[in-house]
Amino acid sequence: MKSPLHFILGLLFSIALIAPAPASDYTVTAANVVASSSASISRGTAGASITAGQVLAINASNQLVLADANGASPLMNVAGIALNSASSGQPVLYVTADAAFAPGFTVAANAIVILSATPGGLAPAADNATGYYLTVVGVGIGSNKLKLDFHASGVATP
Repeated sequence: MKSPLHFILGLLFSIALIAPAPASDYTVTAANVVASSSASISRGTAGASITAGQVLAINASNQLVLADANGASPLMNVAGIALNSASSGQPVLYVTADAAFAPGFTVAANAIVILSATPGGLAPAADNATGYYLTVVGVGIGSNKLKLDFHASGVATP
């Protein structure tokens, strides 16, 4: 017969396997967002207030706005990550691919980073939830760097 403590621990472990608690979004330090010398960089016009390190999408007016994993189309279609902050109407540089991107937050090697349901945010893969359009933004490569390469599923998570 199991002790009450073993029963409770077993129950808590079972619950954790069924419904893991989502992690929180990464906290980006805008001053530490840096593209490597081999990055692919594009330029556009802000259609909203943007901070360096936020994930961007292109709206119907061809302006850069904050991407959102559970937003209406085309907001889940990632264009890149902002390299500078800008107000609406100002120019924005953004990185579209980078083998050694410094995202401005601590990221472990092999950690999968996805588009968040918080507009412009980045999150651990564990945050993917029902209704989100999963986009893998990159994978940690060590030294707080990401191999930045966007892969969108194009469908909502069931």
